[in-house]
Amino acid sequence: MLGDLITATALIQPIKRQYPEAQIFFLARPAFVALLTEIPDVAGVIPDTQPYDGTTRSPEFTQVLAALKFHQFDVMINLWEHPRYAVLAKAAEIKVRIGHAIGWRNWLYHTHCVRLDYQDYHRHKVQMNLALLAPLGVSAPDSRLQLQISGPLMEEVAEKYPFMNSPYRVVAVDAGAKVKCWVDSEIKPVLTAMLDLCPSPLVLLGGVVANATETTLDWINTEGRIINLAGKTSLVDVSAVIKKATYFVGPDSGLSHIAAALQCPAVVIYRTRTQNCFHWAPWLSPHVIYKQQNACRDSCVPLHCPCPGREFISPDRVVALIRELDRTTTGTLAGQRAYWDLVGHQAGIYCDASIFEGVRAQVPFAWNAIHLDPKASITELKNRMVAGNINVVVVPHRRWSLKLWIARIWTSNLIHFLPAVRGLN
Repeated sequence: MLGDLITATALIQPIKRQYPEAQIFFLARPAFVALLTEIPDVAGVIPDTQPYDGTTRSPEFTQVLAALKFHQFDVMINLWEHPRYAVLAKAAEIKVRIGHAIGWRNWLYHTHCVRLDYQDYHRHKVQMNLALLAPLGVSAPDSRLQLQISGPLMEEVAEKYPFMNSPYRVVAVDAGAKVKCWVDSEIKPVLTAMLDLCPSPLVLLGGVVANATETTLDWINTEGRIINLAGKTSLVDVSAVIKKATYFVGPDSGLSHIAAALQCPAVVIYRTRTQNCFHWAPWLSPHVIYKQQNACRDSCVPLHCPCPGREFISPDRVVALIRELDRTTTGTLAGQRAYWDLVGHQAGIYCDASIFEGVRAQVPFAWNAIHLDPKASITELKNRMVAGNINVVVVPHRRWSLKLWIARIWTSNLIHFLPAVRGLN
């Protein structure tokens, strides 16, 4: 996935600092090759044409193996937990093979397995990747993403798109997962509010204008200050356009990570509870986040959502977030962590129904709080916590409950992290 690739670029500078003579290659999907070759410290890219199902018996597996053998690599770092790449590294006779301590095949085929706490809700994907450098003696907790567009290429893209010579803003109208995409009824009001906010044009990027009706598309294509490039340009051109934009607005997606790598301020909207900003937010770049107040899970596509109380994207909310960009401190490690602590949690309040609203008023609004009834059964508590992707249980009176303890453990086996218990403060 594009987001995984962009977050992996944080490893480049720490490796080069420790081993200046090292030649760094990426094994990546063919669609991303051109993007990686723009980074000066990337010596080459091996196209990974293997099917996404993880099989090790395809012709593509043999082709990738042959490429690895040809280059005679000394070290292979496997960022994906799937053991297929451990098998590849071993078969290619790479001496140092580093990967995650998950699954017997990873243990069998890697020379170094790094054990991480995968139940830690607060660990960012970049931090997980950087931890795999420990066997090489490399440590760089504040390493930034690396994505560069050369001057000549920027000039070439600007010649193709003359609007780049004046201020403009970027809106991502699509994402890899449909659950993250805009709903038709949201598109025109949000874009209209953004046009009213500032005279500069809006450039639409993404695969398509997802979920838009013909009426909405007609409006987009006839509105003079909207430039619709969705599905009409290459990934490298998209990156160049994002690089010069005043700011980026869109869902959690590969494009939001490109914006982070290029230090473009971003407004990122999380549509479901199961999107964890602690794990996937823009890394060390100016950004603000909005987590919508829904009870939905990742399987719930906004366009056809059956859940009661589904919240849609408010134009006023988007405008307020854009204005907040000027005050964000998320470009630093301390700043982004403090900010995520305010906006990123999913809270379940374990209290009697009669006092729930009063307690919720004392919990930060963006915590997405839901009610956990002490009278519910263990199964009912577990189901409620799983559906809400709850990572923090707020217990106003700190009363011990064996039932809640069992439900937390059971929940952690289904959502892959153990919800913490906190008092109201």
